[in-house]
Amino acid sequence: LFLFFVPLLLVGGLSLAGCASDSNGASGSGSQAQDQAKSASVEVVDAQAFQAATQKPGVGLVDVRTPEEFAEGHIENAVNIDINGGSFSEEISQLDPTKDYAVYCRSGNRSATAVAEMVDAGFTSIVELDNGILAWQAADYPVVTG
Repeated sequence: LFLFFVPLLLVGGLSLAGCASDSNGASGSGSQAQDQAKSASVEVVDAQAFQAATQKPGVGLVDVRTPEEFAEGHIENAVNIDINGGSFSEEISQLDPTKDYAVYCRSGNRSATAVAEMVDAGFTSIVELDNGILAWQAADYPVVTG
């Protein structure tokens, strides 16, 4: 089942990313995007696997919710980069795309969009939290506020 959904996410994500490229007037090579997708490792995982991924040395933890949601409670050591804030592409361009990342949102919708944009930007290793911080909290993992 997992192997069935990952290709769908990648194909869907590349389609969304392609639309985004067209809307800002930039044109890119379709084969370049396909090469990036082939070299990208994206896993959508449950809270337990996500927690394990966040414990690996060097993993960048990215919360793509709004600053207000982030302040109400986030996973410790997460960096807030709001997918809907208008500067997501610019902010992720400051990150090392060869590093491993763990990405989450509230329920999994915004993180799927963020992961697709990150893959399009050349990120190579991403773990996404299925069902977002709601799943994290349901599994009784801690959040911090502020």
